[in-house]
Amino acid sequence: MSTKNELMISVDQRHAWKALLAQLVGMPTPSRDVEAINALQTVLEKRLNELGMRLKRFKDAEYGDHLMATTTASGSRTLLMGHLDTVHKQAFPGGDWQEREGRLHGPGVLDMKGGVLVILAALEALHVEGLLDQVPLTVFFNSDEEIGSPGTRKVLPEVLQSVTRALVFEGGR
Repeated sequence: MSTKNELMISVDQRHAWKALLAQLVGMPTPSRDVEAINALQTVLEKRLNELGMRLKRFKDAEYGDHLMATTTASGSRTLLMGHLDTVHKQAFPGGDWQEREGRLHGPGVLDMKGGVLVILAALEALHVEGLLDQVPLTVFFNSDEEIGSPGTRKVLPEVLQSVTRALVFEGGR
């Protein structure tokens, strides 16, 4: 159980988040692989829909679709953003997904699927506490950051409507 000041994460929840990260990392999404990126967008779209968020998918045949989700709350919005294109799995000798000494390794764990997971975990925590619809949020997953975001630039004016602050969930080193 959680209180207003503390969010408890059960062992089962930790296993579920680890499994989701494994799923995300297990879906290689190199830049310009439209089919792979769109498949991952579909996974994320389903999860965001289950949270009751309003969804808009921006079709992009050249770079892969972009996905925007918003809460129903009104007011100045906070943007939670991450990109889905990641390095090729060939950059990680030894396979797709590994856990070594308590650390998770694989293509995109740091850049940027771990960040996508953090966004999803935060949204789910707000949802469980009954707060998600009270917070004006826009979530945006773009498909082409690693190559300079050429497709993203076309949709940003719509994504940024009413946004006054932005958080990008790309891990640092």
